[in-house]
Amino acid sequence: MDRFRKRITKYQREVESNEDGYSDMMKSGRPLWRRALLLPLKVAGKLAQKVTRRLPEPGTLILIRHGESEWNANKTFTGWADPDLSQQGYREVEHAAR
Repeated sequence: MDRFRKRITKYQREVESNEDGYSDMMKSGRPLWRRALLLPLKVAGKLAQKVTRRLPEPGTLILIRHGESEWNANKTFTGWADPDLSQQGYREVEHAAR
């Protein structure tokens, strides 16, 4: 039971000392001399990524309005209704699909 209490108190001390995350930020997994040796390799790798990265090509956005409906042909206000397409509307849709 004492080991369990020691673990809890050690964990509580770690949590309390690291409330703002500063101590985690200052910790490093590698010694300073090793980080200093690896820094040029890290920078060279990032530069190589920037050079080889291709920019995406711009795409094409096509906006198509619906074809003529039966109510449009009669010059009737449709509002929220969903009337069927007229023959002209079907031809317009087929032409737009090409």
